[in-house]
Amino acid sequence: MNQERIGKFIQESRKKKGLTQQELGEKLGVSDRTIGNWENGRNMPDLSLFKPLCDELDITINDLMSGEIVDNKDYKSKLEENIINTINYSNKSLNKSNLNIGIILIVIGVIMSVSALTIFVSDSSWGSIYSVMGGVISLIGVSKLTRKYHYGKRLLICLSYFILFILALFSLDYVSVITNKQIPRFAYLKEWYPNMIVYKAPFCNVYRINYDTKNEYYIIDKKKEYNSDTVPYTIFNRSKSGIENIIKYKNKYVGNNSNDINLISNLPLSEYGFTIEIDSEKLGININYHITDWYINENKYLEKSLIYNSVSMFLLIDNLDYINYNFSGNNYYIKRSVIENAYPNYELIKNNINEKYFNEYVEKIVNNDEIVDVLFKQLFINSGLFNTKKIVVKNSDDSKIIKTIYNESEIKEIVDLLSRGTKINGMVNLDGNSLIIYLYDKNNNIINKFLVWKNTTNKGASFGVNGKEYSLIGLDGEKLIELLMK
Repeated sequence: MNQERIGKFIQESRKKKGLTQQELGEKLGVSDRTIGNWENGRNMPDLSLFKPLCDELDITINDLMSGEIVDNKDYKSKLEENIINTINYSNKSLNKSNLNIGIILIVIGVIMSVSALTIFVSDSSWGSIYSVMGGVISLIGVSKLTRKYHYGKRLLICLSYFILFILALFSLDYVSVITNKQIPRFAYLKEWYPNMIVYKAPFCNVYRINYDTKNEYYIIDKKKEYNSDTVPYTIFNRSKSGIENIIKYKNKYVGNNSNDINLISNLPLSEYGFTIEIDSEKLGININYHITDWYINENKYLEKSLIYNSVSMFLLIDNLDYINYNFSGNNYYIKRSVIENAYPNYELIKNNINEKYFNEYVEKIVNNDEIVDVLFKQLFINSGLFNTKKIVVKNSDDSKIIKTIYNESEIKEIVDLLSRGTKINGMVNLDGNSLIIYLYDKNNNIINKFLVWKNTTNKGASFGVNGKEYSLIGLDGEKLIELLMK
């Protein structure tokens, strides 16, 4: 089929009829530009326009396909030839159309999948739905491109393409999970637990711990070595507060403000806001938190945070001597010597600060409620007691000072009694009158504040400190009241 020859024949026939390109175009419902493209041999008329075109030009389809008026004696042979040429032309046009449509569908499908992964957040099911839909659309495009192949080969190509497309989506999702530490879009199983959600995906498992809280964090288990019982767990945001992150703030000297602030900003309790004051002379840090302490002690969060923060700060700031945590309700004071003497395996961790030792002897310890109860009393109550150099006793009703105690033997006797207090787990009956006692260190700083009552249940005394209640039974309690009142 000679397009140039056919084009010239259309032009000659149009002129014979005395028609302009525009007039012929109007009769056929096409533009004059289209007529010009036919006549220049750039395009062929659509098969649906063959008969209308021939009727307007008073020629036969056989004449049109031959590019000349066919003589009657050659009509049959020309007709057969033109039928074959028309079939070939039709197939060629169809293949070209399928090629264009196939490429368009593949591009649309790929863009749709990539956009879905970008636009929708990782925990939205719409992202995975639209990604797979994009894969199906692009698969239809591949099907269009492979129409010239026999059925078996075509099916194999389409199946291979779809498998590779899905693998590519899984791979992109895996890279996104690793890079951004997020949940996988293509998890095939989702398991719910009280403190975590587990997403099982083809290339990894993802543990979303403390979900929907301020301390949410993710563990990306590439080797699939953990389960819900063995995955590293803490009530803190481990990605932020874990040793893997905070070890970069290790410093020899307290007073490097940017370093100290960055360290505290990554430790538990920082989510509530704080300001710090550096005591360069006595090598201490005073942290003022913007919250009341009792408000945040669900699941022992406050106690665990104070233990974790204290060990971390003394390990990572070499010459830090004391930390004073101030809340609107209470303050908590602790010295390095207390941590060194009372915290289990402190020297072992200090001599080899690494992830293994820290996670074993700090992270795991603060997950154990029973150990936390004992440690908190040793670190923040008993340790303060034995650093006491002055006691001020006030009446809780009018805050009038009843007495101030400087005598070392009397102070020793009082703090020794307080250290024997055992935690109250049930209800006790207390006398309506109570005392407030303030403990001061040698620098005249308040170490702690105790609220003391007579205990009418066991004829002893009870006291509240740092949001906890303790009891002294019998003679010990009576002796404490006597020392404070006499």
